[in-house]
Amino acid sequence: MRRVLSSYVPTLTESEWEFEFGPHGRPELARELVREHEELKGLRFSLSHTDSLYALLMARDIDCGVDVETTTRSTDLVGVGRRSFTPSEFAIFEQLSGETQRRRFFEYWTLKESYIKAIGTGLATPLRNFWFDLPEDPRSLGTASDDRNPISVAFAQNHDDTPGRWAFGLHQPTADHQLAWAVSTPNQELAPVATHMRHHPGARKPVLMKWLTE
Repeated sequence: MRRVLSSYVPTLTESEWEFEFGPHGRPELARELVREHEELKGLRFSLSHTDSLYALLMARDIDCGVDVETTTRSTDLVGVGRRSFTPSEFAIFEQLSGETQRRRFFEYWTLKESYIKAIGTGLATPLRNFWFDLPEDPRSLGTASDDRNPISVAFAQNHDDTPGRWAFGLHQPTADHQLAWAVSTPNQELAPVATHMRHHPGARKPVLMKWLTE
C-alpha cells in the first residue's frame, strides 16, 4: 500500500507513510504526518483485500469506504443473509436462486461493508440499521445520483444519517470478485472516478485503484 500511495503522492517516500487507528479500528493517516505535509490535508483512504485482489479507494475531504469479496468462496448465504440483511433485503434475496442469488448476496454485503468503513464504525454499526434498494441489473458501476443505475440507501429511525449525502457504486473487477464503494458527497456531486487494475513490482496481489479526483 505504501508503494501505491507514493505513486499518487510522490512528495512522500514509501518509508515516510505513517498510520494510526481510529476508535473502531479504521486505519487512517497519522495526524502528525498530516500536520507536517500540507498536501495530505483532507486525504482519506479505504483499503480492502481478498484472496487475490487488493482494492484501495482514495478521496479528498469526503468520507469513503471500499469492500471487495471473492464471490466463489464457500459461504452460508442464507444463514448470513438472514442475520445481516433487513427483512426487505432478505425477502428479495430469498426469492432468487443459483448464481443470481449469490450475486445479490455479495452486492448487498459489499455495499454494507463499504458504508460502515466509510463512517469508520465497522461492525459497531448493526448491518440491519440500513438497507439498499438496487436496480434489476446493478452490475455496471453506478451511483445514487445516476438515473441509469440508481443505488439508494435508507436508514432506520435510530440511525443518525441522511441518505442524500451518500453515493454508492458496484463493480465486478473480475468474474470472481464483487466490489462496492461508498462516498459522502457534499451537494450530492460525485467527483470524476478513474478505475484501473495495476500490478506493482513486489506486490503479491493486483491492486484495484480508485482515485476520486478533486
